[in-house]
Amino acid sequence: GGRRTVEQRVHRDRVAAHQAMVEAAVARGAHAVVGVTVGYTPLGDVVLVTATGTAVTLRPPNDR
Repeated sequence: GGRRTVEQRVHRDRVAAHQAMVEAAVARGAHAVVGVTVGYTPLGDVVLVTATGTAVTLRPPNDR
């Protein structure tokens, strides 16, 4: 029904927002994204889905 369709769209959009965030981080040289938060903002008949986090680069333990 209608509710399932809305839930599927929100899930799809959440995955897309997360993927876009990770791709942007990797494009900037990051190895990972930490502290990820997904937000939902209703805007009339639509819902804005955002994903935010901190892009990080990793280094070996002996690399000081």
